Amino acid sequence: MSIARKVAQDKRKYLRHVKEFLCRLSIPDVVERMDDDEFIAEKVFPIANEQFVDDYYRYRSADHYLRNREFYENEDNYALHPSF
Repeated sequence: MSIARKVAQDKRKYLRHVKEFLCRLSIPDVVERMDDDEFIAEKVFPIANEQFVDDYYRYRSADHYLRNREFYENEDNYALHPSF
């Protein structure tokens, strides 16, 4: 299985977990604003459990990878950044 395929599966899984948790909250527009990190950190994290926070960051990490997939899969980029 390719890395991108695995990441896409992880994103779907964690997106489902995140949405399920957010739907149980009584915060207006919380699901629509779930990609707003500042809003989530301010309104949701204080009342969320540790599992939600972990799942949220896993979802955001997978989303970031998929949006920047060309960069991560281009080996020439790693030559520019020797810390990788």
